[in-house]
Amino acid sequence: MATACPEEAIESQSELINEQDAEAAKIFSSPDFISKVEALTNLPSISKEEKRLADSLSFNITLLKKMPLEEYLKARKAFSKSNEMWRKFKETNQFSEWLPYWKECIAYARKIDKLMMKEGMESPYDSALDMYEPGERSKDLDRIFEPIKDCIKTLLPMVLEKQSRFPKSEIKPYSIDKQRQLAYAILSWEKYDLSKGCMRESMHPFTTDISQNDTRITTNYSVSDWRNALYSEIHEAGHALEFQNKLQEMYDNYLESANTAGICETHSRLYENIIGRSLEFMPTLKKLCAENLDPSFKEMDIMDFYRLINYVEPIANRCDSDELTYSLHIIIRYEIERDLINGLIECEDVPVIWKNKYKEYLGVDVPNDREGCM
Repeated sequence: MATACPEEAIESQSELINEQDAEAAKIFSSPDFISKVEALTNLPSISKEEKRLADSLSFNITLLKKMPLEEYLKARKAFSKSNEMWRKFKETNQFSEWLPYWKECIAYARKIDKLMMKEGMESPYDSALDMYEPGERSKDLDRIFEPIKDCIKTLLPMVLEKQSRFPKSEIKPYSIDKQRQLAYAILSWEKYDLSKGCMRESMHPFTTDISQNDTRITTNYSVSDWRNALYSEIHEAGHALEFQNKLQEMYDNYLESANTAGICETHSRLYENIIGRSLEFMPTLKKLCAENLDPSFKEMDIMDFYRLINYVEPIANRCDSDELTYSLHIIIRYEIERDLINGLIECEDVPVIWKNKYKEYLGVDVPNDREGCM
């Protein structure tokens, strides 16, 4: 739906998804299914992956015991609708038009998070975190993020000053066709198997795994800066490689998503930053750029190319940010999401809070909601 679904078909597709949600809810409410999940949970020899699957299934079972089916389906539809409307209204920078859909989405999220709170959790947001990173608590993230935030804010002006001693390389514009050619070259280098996947364009890059033999990625091109799409492609292919290289038995036993969100992100960030931005990788990348983007890269000094790839510049867009400032983008989102789910702020407050945090943490003036909270 994010890449090829016609606009007029979105509503009917959403209805089909809602019908599938209803069928899934019947299964999760079935006494026979519940007893089988309980039996799996109580196995003395249960593996970590099986326990992760059992916990995921138990979450839906418990939620449907606490929330009426009709309300559960309304919540699922609200989440889907909010995402659809976000894509529509982000394009035209109409936060106020998207707001009612988002408010309904957040209202249901708050209710579900409160219903699913466990002993030892201090806030609804702890419940939200637990869905993606079992055992994680916001107080733990606060303890991690605060020193990181302070360190980067202190380090950033020092890096910018030192960086200014070197001439800034020109970022030439390249056509989407040229960038696409480079994209497929980098995917080939990364060993992303295109016989079991494909790449398309979307507003926001993502990876989706349909099966072991069907793992798809998307990208988003910018004619003015070829680096943006390139590193989103390296990132998303990192996600895809995790799924393409899992054993068939994991798919056979519904364990392909057993990893937590944090573990899943390590694969993409490994390729994007640890490998993709390293000095050791620069000769390979420079060669690929010369062959697929512009022959002039062949003559470029390797250290100039390295600085071009790793240029530090605070900007409003997380996806296009450099490795140093990226973490501040994440921390800003975390702080806003935490306070939103815990009811300390409302959806209407987010645009102003967003702009204030970007100014305080990154020194960036966010020009509009499209480039900000949307």
